[in-house]
Amino acid sequence: MKVTIEAFGPAKGWFGSEHIPMDVMTGATVSDLAIALSKQYPGFWPHKDRCAFALQDRLVAPSEVLHDGAQLSLIPPVSGG
Repeated sequence: MKVTIEAFGPAKGWFGSEHIPMDVMTGATVSDLAIALSKQYPGFWPHKDRCAFALQDRLVAPSEVLHDGAQLSLIPPVSGG
């Protein structure tokens, strides 16, 4: 099944794009997606455990099961004041 990830802030640099289409297996979770992303984009590996994912307007847990056509936002850690 196909999902799309929208990368924000520095995450765009990790992937070289703001929108990343991915093919994942049926029943894949957000955690599975993060692992697949880090294999395809090694620059993401050091950040994968510190990023959040959102599906529509809500943050999702790593155990969230994805559906075909899902559009996830990848939210990198933010700091500042």
